[in-house]
Amino acid sequence: MVTLGLDEELPDGGLVSKIERNRVDISYDSGEVATLILENEGTAEKSSKPSRQADPGPERSRIDNLGDNRWRIPTLVADEARGNVGDLLKQARAVPVMESGQTTGFRIMMVKPRSLIAELGLRRGDVLKNVNGLALDSPEKALQVFAQLRQAKQIKIGLERKGKPMTFQYEIR
Repeated sequence: MVTLGLDEELPDGGLVSKIERNRVDISYDSGEVATLILENEGTAEKSSKPSRQADPGPERSRIDNLGDNRWRIPTLVADEARGNVGDLLKQARAVPVMESGQTTGFRIMMVKPRSLIAELGLRRGDVLKNVNGLALDSPEKALQVFAQLRQAKQIKIGLERKGKPMTFQYEIR
């Protein structure tokens, strides 16, 4: 597990620029600021940072659902999402799931309709357990996973839906 503090660099070159109880800001050389918001159940915190809005245009509709919980994402769509991290973070809200005082995953509390997150098959109530083999057992791990996804061509998500384990696979090309 990697633990990062204020002013430390992520593997993708981002810099942890602000840490608050339920929020972490990551700054990039381009001037972009990504905000990771952790919510307590029943509350919602909104980012006050401006972000570029993604155009939900026709490119999004070219995500191919291949069946059996597999999707193909065009590189253009993936790059747009990676370039608009602030917008991507606004498409869904997740809260840590705690068991015996330990984080065991992140429950999706909200998914914006017709968003990229929705098109990728994720739903309200899903509990994300791991991404590309990395367990989501702390907010720091969530940050680490988020950084790794900026370069990934294959993404594999382990989740629970209504108590049933599932695996979602995404191919970017």
